[in-house]
Amino acid sequence: HALEELQRMGPPRVFEGVATTTNATPTLIYRFGTASNVCYQFQVRVVARRTDVAGETASYERTIHAKNIGGTVTVGATTAISTFEDAAAWDVTVAVSGTDINVSVTGEAAKTISWKLNARLDQV
Repeated sequence: HALEELQRMGPPRVFEGVATTTNATPTLIYRFGTASNVCYQFQVRVVARRTDVAGETASYERTIHAKNIGGTVTVGATTAISTFEDAAAWDVTVAVSGTDINVSVTGEAAKTISWKLNARLDQV
């Protein structure tokens, strides 16, 4: 029965997203849609590099637990596994919007920053 259950759940899914910021406004880098009565664990890695001037970089690794129970989505915990930033103003945040889980990046005013997200999703 365990094998049948694993086959029903399927393998982990992998996602990528990119964004560019030029100010300190949070910018959506990826939106995860959820299904009713499912729980999720996301492993999210984000790297960033300032592209208008050399030298500033950042990387982030987060583990996120979330669930959708009857159409109500909650994020139970977001754990910062690692954070490296040359500029403390930069950030990666997670928020719920309806039945979606949004990952956003925040840059800095007057700086062009390229961001890349790689995420792995497990669900039951």
